Amino acid sequence: MKKFFKKIVHKFLSIERDPKRLAYTTCLGLFIAFSPFLGLQTPLIFIIGYFLKLPISILFTVVYLVNNPFITTIPIILANYFTGYIIFTYVIRVNTCAYNTEIFAWLQLKISPFIQRYLGITEICFWYFIVGGVVFAILFSVPFYPLFKHLYTKLAAHENNSSK
Repeated sequence: MKKFFKKIVHKFLSIERDPKRLAYTTCLGLFIAFSPFLGLQTPLIFIIGYFLKLPISILFTVVYLVNNPFITTIPIILANYFTGYIIFTYVIRVNTCAYNTEIFAWLQLKISPFIQRYLGITEICFWYFIVGGVVFAILFSVPFYPLFKHLYTKLAAHENNSSK
């Protein structure tokens, strides 16, 4: 696994040489991966990459390494939802379930018996998912910028020294 990530980082450094820009691109990819906009992640990659002139291949790699449809999508969805649940139930203390969209009301009717049995949730709230997802995405992307910047700066210096 260590070789796999090392290989990816070296490919990233061959695509983007500036460690600050690479760290920014990686953190933006993390934000998109953890964001609640599930069906819009791929278009977001292209739009954000184009307008900010970022390497789309790096964004794609980060988004789909983190939000792998076969392994991590369900835990990310649950983390987004429960982050919103905590925010609206314990921090703000506002019941936003009354403002659900039609599709969430329909979804609640369909899956309510299952989620109540397994997760203990009595109703699904659209706003828990959206607001919680954005907050969760910020919490897991912004704080990693200094770490990635330091890592990429060190690895770029190491590659420059080893190529001489």
